[in-house]
Amino acid sequence: MVDLGWILLSIGLLIILLLLIKNPMSHRKRNTTLRIKNNFILNESHDSDQDSIQVIALRLSPVNKGNINLNETLELFNKYNLHFTDSNIFERKNGTKKAFYVANLNEPGTFQLDQNIKGFTFFFKKKGTADDVTKLREMFTTMKNLEEYFNAKIIDDTGQVIDRSNLDQLLIHQE
Repeated sequence: MVDLGWILLSIGLLIILLLLIKNPMSHRKRNTTLRIKNNFILNESHDSDQDSIQVIALRLSPVNKGNINLNETLELFNKYNLHFTDSNIFERKNGTKKAFYVANLNEPGTFQLDQNIKGFTFFFKKKGTADDVTKLREMFTTMKNLEEYFNAKIIDDTGQVIDRSNLDQLLIHQE
């Protein structure tokens, strides 16, 4: 009787195994394709909000490539009215208006306690108004004050050193 039970169990398992092997769904090759249309355009020339979405950015890059301490940076930036936000970046406000932001030079740009700081990216959203010049000069003045402390250079996206003589060209060049 025990032998008959083992024989029936073996036959049942064999049938299940054959069903799994012959099941066309388990051997069907799934072809998943992702089609990306790469002909999208950002900031079209006829876009009326073009100026409102452009960003002016400058980098404060230390000459010595050592690491910068976040706690030291928090204290120093508070002296320059740069406040740490919930987004883990710094921002400068003039009253209720946001003047400019400071992000970590390392991607993704946020500041973390256990992450080294190699430099800073100062930026603001260009609105196409006279306020842009004020924001740029205020941002640059803050960077000049920090430049000596960090033994750093102020550079643009192309790596060109920025000083007062070529500062206003940033707004003209972006248009």
